[in-house]
Amino acid sequence: MLPEAIDHATGAAGGYPFMVQLVGLHTWEAAAEPDTVVALADVVEGARAAQQHIGQLVIAPLWRDQPASAWRFLAAMAHDDGDSQLTDIARRMDVTSGYASVYRARLVKSGLVADVGKRTVAFALPSTRRWIRALDEFSYISESLHLTEERNVGFSLPHD
Repeated sequence: MLPEAIDHATGAAGGYPFMVQLVGLHTWEAAAEPDTVVALADVVEGARAAQQHIGQLVIAPLWRDQPASAWRFLAAMAHDDGDSQLTDIARRMDVTSGYASVYRARLVKSGLVADVGKRTVAFALPSTRRWIRALDEFSYISESLHLTEERNVGFSLPHD
């Protein structure tokens, strides 16, 4: 495998061991001749398929196990492009930081969210943000958030 293909595969896996396996599996399936050469295009296709697969296998079941208020918390996090500050999440949800802390603790326990610093959280699995943003329900959940001061992050397709 070419160095740029290896870099893309490791970046797509994001350090998550199961994702390494999925990227490898789907890259192997995408390669025309996996016994001789795996091209960057094969890895790109494999990573795309792995992202979908991880959503179905891991993220969706964890999401379904959460109450609607936790979905609001996760959607509020998904509006950030990186780590999320608890105060920002609470402001978006129009709740107190204490209330948001309760959901943070529950979501950390569920494995969806990781504490990464003082009052800072991140998605435990990097592809979770992309998965949530792609949900049909994302715009409906986001409507209940207070995002008037937020920038438009363009989660919906433009209408003709």
